[in-house]
Amino acid sequence: MRIMESVALTFLATFVFAFPPGQKAAVKPETESAEILERPLRHEIAGRSAPDVFQQLAVQESIPAGVVKARHHRIHGQEPAIEIPAGLTVRRALNELVRTDPTYMWSLSHGVLNLTPRGDRFPLLDFSVARFDSGRATTISDACTRAFQLPDVRKQIQELHLDQEPISFGPSLLAKDSTASRSAQKVIAVRVANTSLRNILNAVVSSAGRGVWVYEEHDRQTHHTYRLDFIDPGAPSDEPL
Repeated sequence: MRIMESVALTFLATFVFAFPPGQKAAVKPETESAEILERPLRHEIAGRSAPDVFQQLAVQESIPAGVVKARHHRIHGQEPAIEIPAGLTVRRALNELVRTDPTYMWSLSHGVLNLTPRGDRFPLLDFSVARFDSGRATTISDACTRAFQLPDVRKQIQELHLDQEPISFGPSLLAKDSTASRSAQKVIAVRVANTSLRNILNAVVSSAGRGVWVYEEHDRQTHHTYRLDFIDPGAPSDEPL
């Protein structure tokens, strides 16, 4: 099986940024993005699913990332363990991950890694947002939640007959500075127009320079649900976990 990989020039290229004077968009040069793939892993990574291993890799290597879980994601405990040894480059580790679980494919664009299921479509993530401003958000969860609360997005969620599951704030896989305060945090400045929700989520973690967003949908017997989780190693100590 041919392993598909992509270092695509996709998501931030379509954005219309309108940052205040002197403030630049957090767009990493593609040369820097390519260098990310050649980093050797500092520690072994092991997990029960491709998304789990991918999230650990992203946080361990301080790479902003996003995960979309497959709709028929296997129940935890039924999957064979996936082990990625230390010393492999990020590129080789990701290729090994999708070789082990070909349900998924990975991509890298402007310093943001994405893991997505092959073939699955998620209309909510592809929904085009006319305009989004993260305001003075200082955490990934704050900024992303603002996007999902936009009136047009709420209307789209209703039209797709999706119910929201409780938002979760995943525990950091790295030690968190207990002295961090919201006032001391960097503002996550994202101002975009005419782009998808998926691109907004990527832009948020790119601007933050950290963290992982995780999206999934579930088909219940009587309704459909979506869930958006976050792993934010840089969140202040008062952020709910």
